[in-house]
Amino acid sequence: MAKLFKLLAPLAVVISAVYVHCELTIEPNYATLYVVAPNGLNLTCTGEDTTEGMVDVVWYKGNQKAADAGFHVVTKMSYVPGDRSHQTELVSIQKTSTSSADSEEYRCKLTGAQDRTITVTVLNVTTTNSEYVKNMHSATLACNMATNIAPEKYTMHWQKGDKKLVKDDKYDIFEANNSLVVIDPIRNDCGEYFCVFTFKENAQVAKVPVNFYAAPYVRKFDKSKNLIEGDPLTLRCDVVGFPATAITWFKDDVRIEDHKKIVVTVDDHSNNEDGMLQIAKVDFDDKGKYMCLAYSSYFNQSANGTIVVRVKDKLAALWPFLGIVAEVIVLCIIIFIYEKKRSKSEDEVNDADAANSANAADHKGKDEVRQRNVRA
Repeated sequence: MAKLFKLLAPLAVVISAVYVHCELTIEPNYATLYVVAPNGLNLTCTGEDTTEGMVDVVWYKGNQKAADAGFHVVTKMSYVPGDRSHQTELVSIQKTSTSSADSEEYRCKLTGAQDRTITVTVLNVTTTNSEYVKNMHSATLACNMATNIAPEKYTMHWQKGDKKLVKDDKYDIFEANNSLVVIDPIRNDCGEYFCVFTFKENAQVAKVPVNFYAAPYVRKFDKSKNLIEGDPLTLRCDVVGFPATAITWFKDDVRIEDHKKIVVTVDDHSNNEDGMLQIAKVDFDDKGKYMCLAYSSYFNQSANGTIVVRVKDKLAALWPFLGIVAEVIVLCIIIFIYEKKRSKSEDEVNDADAANSANAADHKGKDEVRQRNVRA
């Protein structure tokens, strides 16, 4: 029996080697990961093991454990339902702020599995921001890749939002120093721009924000707004400026606090927080002077806009019509009375004419009788 065990032992080792499975994967799946300082860094290593033992995934920065190198380590274990032998361990190492000292080869280890590595290159990019001044002829924004990376390893272009910028009447682009010139800028040109680096090695993209600042300006409201009781009221505080401003609403110089009737919310047009004031149904108490105040902590400056809201009675629109109807009725009565009097006067005149005609005929008859008598 002992000899049998000795013969079967190597076979058991081979069988166990076939069924024992350990594997590591790293996210993000790059050989080299580019991070723009001081942006954060987050690496995740997933270890799978089909043995009965505990999975123990460990991250290293160079030859030092990542936990000892100032990284926050987050571990999550999971199992296949009904199969406790199949274990998965996710281990993430995180840093909220990076510097050039974090450029290193990072290694993920698990006993029984092949090590996985990723090289992290932290980019130092210096930027040139600009501030808007009324009637300025141009504004210059720039990015400078301070990290020692060969220019042929990447390309760079400018974006505003998701729109790639090209050289035209509005923008002049200089590739030699990675600068963007905004020609004859207006307030709407202000905002967050990006110089976008694309690395040819793996098509990875790194976006660096460059800011074109502008003090807040509130576009003018109409002087007044006339509403009828029960109408809805919507006022928008159209603020132009960067960075975003804090908006506060006032009614008759008293700050409006959120309550059930007056709702202050995000403006769905400009996306300004608290930029829209709404009242579902106005009444007489809602009339008054409304003001929105936009404050920029960056400039320590504010701007405002005001509008007078007037609320009329529901029947207000009916009164002019009723007045016109009353005037027509009075005019008809006057015309009726006048016509009646005129008709009466004409009847009297006709009667008088008839009487005169009768008298004239009677006198004529008497004259004829007298003439006959004389002849006789």
